[in-house]
Amino acid sequence: MDALNQFFKDKHGYYFEEFSMAIFAKNLHKKGLLIHDIYDPIAPFPEAENIYKNWKGVQFIKTENLGHSLFYDQVDHWIIEFLSK
Repeated sequence: MDALNQFFKDKHGYYFEEFSMAIFAKNLHKKGLLIHDIYDPIAPFPEAENIYKNWKGVQFIKTENLGHSLFYDQVDHWIIEFLSK
C-alpha cells in the first residue's frame, strides 16, 4: 500500500488521503450528474454536498435508503434522462 500511495503522490503531487473531491470539483467545467444517498454507509453524504457546492453545472439528486451501489430502476431513469439532454 505504501508503494501505491507513493505512486499517487509522484503522479498527482499529493498523497491519496490528501485528495478531496470537493476541492477537485472546483475545477470541473463540464455538466455532470451526482446521485448520492443520504444514508450511504461508505461515502459520507456531507462530502457529496460539498462536491455539489463546488461543481458548477452539476445536477445533484439525493436519494434516501438506496445505499451505496444505487442499482435501482429509478437511478437508471435519472441517468438516461440526464444523458438524453
